[in-house]
Amino acid sequence: MKLIAHRCNTLESFDIALAYNPDAIEMDIVYFENSLYLYHPSGNKNLFGHDVDQIIQQEMTEKQNKIELDLKNIAPKLLDKAEFLLLDLKQKSLDVLPQFLEQVKQLNAKPTQILVGSRDTERMEVLKENLNSLQVLSLGSTYEEHKKMVEMGATKVRLWEDDLSKDYVKKIKDLGVEVFVTAGYKTSPERKGNAGFVTIGKLEWFNDLEIDAVLVNDMELARKIIG
Repeated sequence: MKLIAHRCNTLESFDIALAYNPDAIEMDIVYFENSLYLYHPSGNKNLFGHDVDQIIQQEMTEKQNKIELDLKNIAPKLLDKAEFLLLDLKQKSLDVLPQFLEQVKQLNAKPTQILVGSRDTERMEVLKENLNSLQVLSLGSTYEEHKKMVEMGATKVRLWEDDLSKDYVKKIKDLGVEVFVTAGYKTSPERKGNAGFVTIGKLEWFNDLEIDAVLVNDMELARKIIG
């Protein structure tokens, strides 16, 4: 089972994660002024019905030193250590997707080194035309959405921990794809914000389910269990 360092959105978090040899690194990305930047949102205000794209525009405009958050400057170092980067484009508008993809190509990475998440078939329609420069991870919320995106070219499917059962994992794998899991729960309000949280028991359970990769916050703990 591969370990993906989750939410590596600061330079400090990269250094911490790389110390434990992650197989891959996940990061939130935004397209802004002809570059791709790491994005660390201010609080959770973008989760409650506000205009995500407007919030991103405001927050990125206010950032003083964007150069050190520019993915072009960071990606070579990361790809020297990790097998691939998992990029989650935070802007919801499809208008920025072509520019995002053009910037991804400028990273000069192999297609196997860039994995881009897709939450819906509309975004997948654009991504499927670029499978010569990247791979796609389905971030759908239902089996039907996953199946459709796999038919369109996604090679991996992300499930949440509370989606998991032996039968459902098998059903997804029968589509011919790898199964990734985001540790933590997506539904319960009291558990909000714990995406990537793992315990020894959870890691052993994921391994028993033959999960291909898990997104975790605590790389030190995860690497102790998954050598």
